[in-house]
Amino acid sequence: MRLAVRRIISATPYSSDEIRADKDQLRAKLAVSTRDLEMGVAAMKAKTMSRLAELGQKTDVITQLKNAIGEKTAMISALESRNKSLQQQLLAAEEEFEIRVSALREADSVIADKEAELVRLVTELGEHSTIANRQRAEIVALRTEAEAIKASVTDYEVALKETVLRLAHDEEEGEAPWMDLAEPRNEFAGHGARRGRRS
Repeated sequence: MRLAVRRIISATPYSSDEIRADKDQLRAKLAVSTRDLEMGVAAMKAKTMSRLAELGQKTDVITQLKNAIGEKTAMISALESRNKSLQQQLLAAEEEFEIRVSALREADSVIADKEAELVRLVTELGEHSTIANRQRAEIVALRTEAEAIKASVTDYEVALKETVLRLAHDEEEGEAPWMDLAEPRNEFAGHGARRGRRS
């Protein structure tokens, strides 16, 4: 600025025409400078307005991004909460599964024991059935033998009665037919011996 003032002072004309001409020249330069300054200010205003508009757009974008980030954060928080709940449910399901597996193993063990007991009972039932069948056959045989003995006893009683009557009759006639009594007695003794061998 000082250098410009010095140049102006050194170039100051001495005549009024030169002074007037310098003034006109200075006015013209000032007008050009003012015009350039106005144009520069206008351009700067336009540029500033453009930047402000661009900044406003960027502000809107930033606001949208902030809103989107807030939504994503809320979504992430909800997902984390849901994931935590699912993990807890998974742990509870795993514990329940272990309990059910343990109960199933115990049930399998009980079923195996019951099956073994059933096999044993079936085996014992078969043995008891065989013994029962054998005892039934023996009972049938004993009943048959008893019926035969009853028949023999009846026959013996009949023969005894006949012998007693004969004996009474013979005593009246003076005879003693003891030999006739021996035959039914021997027959009864034979049935008793056969029963002893079967038992």
